[in-house]
Amino acid sequence: MVLYSDAFFNLSYASAPDILYVALQDQRNLFVSEVRRIFVSIVSCSREHRFRRLLLDFGGNRVEMTEREYRAMMAQLAVGLLPAPVEKAALAMATDTIPEGRVETIYREMQAAVLLPLELRAFPRKTQALRWLMA
Repeated sequence: MVLYSDAFFNLSYASAPDILYVALQDQRNLFVSEVRRIFVSIVSCSREHRFRRLLLDFGGNRVEMTEREYRAMMAQLAVGLLPAPVEKAALAMATDTIPEGRVETIYREMQAAVLLPLELRAFPRKTQALRWLMA
């Protein structure tokens, strides 16, 4: 079921696996303001639809932001999802955007500062991310 769609991205919900799927409409470079807009939409949907799993498919797209900006964006998403029942969030993205393993490191640092009730992992391919979410 499509919850939101525009020329830039769409949010779809699959009730059987209980996953909110975030996909970009085309392959391109993403900037901080665009990622922020996506994250705000995810948080808004989380309040209304109460999903337990989240898949952000940024595969084939390059996210143009510094590591500091990335940390801030991840913190914004994690804090926004605190009142939601989200248990797992998977990010499928090109490994040249943020070096492999860096997402998990940033997540552990956030987890040390604030107890987050969700697991977060990054994957180079959507199929791997989906497999982890369903496990």
